[in-house]
Amino acid sequence: MEVQRIDANKQQLLSYSIGAVRAELQALLDESTIHPDIQFYLDIVQRRGGLTLELGSGTGRLLLQYLLAGVHVHGIETSPELYAICNARAQALGVVPTIHKQQLDRLDLPMSFKTIYAPCGVIQKINCIESIELVLQKLFEHLEMNGQLIIALEAPQQRKFMEQPSVWHMIATVERSHDHARMMLSQTGRSDFVEQKTLLMERYDIFHPTGELETYLHEQTIRWYYKFEFKLMLERAGFSEIVMLGDYTTDLARDEHSVWVFLATKRG
Repeated sequence: MEVQRIDANKQQLLSYSIGAVRAELQALLDESTIHPDIQFYLDIVQRRGGLTLELGSGTGRLLLQYLLAGVHVHGIETSPELYAICNARAQALGVVPTIHKQQLDRLDLPMSFKTIYAPCGVIQKINCIESIELVLQKLFEHLEMNGQLIIALEAPQQRKFMEQPSVWHMIATVERSHDHARMMLSQTGRSDFVEQKTLLMERYDIFHPTGELETYLHEQTIRWYYKFEFKLMLERAGFSEIVMLGDYTTDLARDEHSVWVFLATKRG
């Protein structure tokens, strides 16, 4: 995707790909943030054993740690920038990841899995309902009998009802080590409550020590789901024994939880 870059020193508008910028910031945040889902998924896949598949393996935040822990896990990733970062990290760690470059709605792998998990945000970036249902069917087909699917979704938040269009909210800021430039992510959004979608606009600002400012814009659509809606979708794909946990704990999801984790099983 091509976006606008504003060069504050040259005062001219240039066109660049945003993929590398987004991937770089994601990698920096992965290194500097404590993620509660790491141990949650690890406990499950170690207990279950067998071959595991991670959807949206990205920079290798989860995948590489699990390989180091001895988990037999494959990844799915279509972003060439994220794929490159993951491979570079893998080489530094001395592990060799297996990452498949396939779209989820056209998933066709020559193996089945004991466990498949989708970290928060992966499924919600697919904004077409028909595509989501096809993805769930593909995941069902790629599970072994008695295999388990784990999908984390952002819970519908009250902030969606308090949006202020055109007001940017700073989400994260981090400093790059190689040039000490500060990268900042800001967001604004507009929700369609009938369609259960949020049009999310992201702004990536890079503040250089020299005073130069680079600004990149990116927009994406995020779809949200409710408990019984998503449970019915899983059942329609063939899954059973569906439970919904909250915030990467063993507790059933409650109103105060910001992440809902669905666990669903493939039975004969």
